[in-house]
Amino acid sequence: MGNNEQVDIRRRTANTIEIQEPLLDNDNSKVQQHKKRPRASLILRILNAIKWTTVAFITSWYFEALQGINQVLENDNWRRKIFYISLFALLNMLLIFIYLQYYIPFTKKVSPPKFSSWNTDNNLKNFIPIATFMGLIGIIGLLISFWHIWGFFGTPLVIFSALVSIVNILNVL
Repeated sequence: MGNNEQVDIRRRTANTIEIQEPLLDNDNSKVQQHKKRPRASLILRILNAIKWTTVAFITSWYFEALQGINQVLENDNWRRKIFYISLFALLNMLLIFIYLQYYIPFTKKVSPPKFSSWNTDNNLKNFIPIATFMGLIGIIGLLISFWHIWGFFGTPLVIFSALVSIVNILNVL
């Protein structure tokens, strides 16, 4: 096959291939078919926060969470140190959230960041992995600290209900 024949084949192929628009500009694209759900009304968010806070209070009452926390704090052992480390990690995660959601928009006069596109935003790209790591350390530390008190079923239930309650309260804001 000669050089002229290769060029001729490329031209014929280029003429027969239909040039397609990028997916983002196409009306039939999957990206545009998925519409973002509107945020729930304030009343629904408050009711959801009340529901999860009630669940957290009931599980805390049933498993006597305050006595469990006192047991961990009274004993000077490695569980107390892990409890403090996990509280520190969860506090850092909360501070990162407050910084990203409230402080940056207030000081730079911009809208709050979109966490769905965290890997393209420079601020979020740096802070989201740190906050995720801190949350993981915090939850694992709480599980280790309270496992001997509440057991296999109670420990994850109490911690999960408390953290979901906190997330829903923050969602109201």
